[in-house]
Amino acid sequence: MKTEHVVRVAAPRERVWAFLLDVPAAARCVPGVEDVVPSGDAYRGKLRVQVGPIRLAIEGEVRVIARDDAAGTATLRLEGTDRRLGGGVRAEAALAVSGSAPTDVRITSDVAVLGRLGELGQPLMQRKADETMNAFASCLERALGSAP
Repeated sequence: MKTEHVVRVAAPRERVWAFLLDVPAAARCVPGVEDVVPSGDAYRGKLRVQVGPIRLAIEGEVRVIARDDAAGTATLRLEGTDRRLGGGVRAEAALAVSGSAPTDVRITSDVAVLGRLGELGQPLMQRKADETMNAFASCLERALGSAP
């Protein structure tokens, strides 16, 4: 499943970029994410989320696999499993920031849902992805939009 979202934040590009690449800080803006901690060259954490009638408890890691500060682009790889349901998620997310106050953040994701989780259906997962990105955008604006 491929998704693309654009978020506009009323903050300078440098502040937005620094916040996005501070993985534990940015993760606090994703509903359901908890316990994000460094683990070697990656970050481990948990995601508790309800998609339709199913509650998921995904444990996994996020790794920054490419980063270009001058261009304002980065690629993150995410992998996680829900042991109870016997499935998982593998994703690659590309971040790009442009403009300055307001700053546009473009997040393009390619997500593979594995095992029983894949039975949820793409329209249901797309709605949840859109809902999550809207909440992330609101949190990002609250965290960065009001300060210089």
